Amino acid sequence: MATFTREQIDAITIGTKITRGIDDRWSEPRPVVSIHAKQNDIHGKLFVCGYTTYGEGAQLSFSIKEGDESDARHYRIG
Repeated sequence: MATFTREQIDAITIGTKITRGIDDRWSEPRPVVSIHAKQNDIHGKLFVCGYTTYGEGAQLSFSIKEGDESDARHYRIG
């Protein structure tokens, strides 16, 4: 299964659109409104944590990690 690369994770910035999904049902792409962490974990894998919009006045958190198959199944970037 394809996973997110270091370059894809590093490219996530404010305004990047992220789509969430499960079982082939996908949300509308939502823009990133804040990033709280973008760093390497203890194994040297890059991850990013932040929030996207989620309806009027609401936000939804996300965490995406380089090389993680679960993230690749549940998120689309761009």
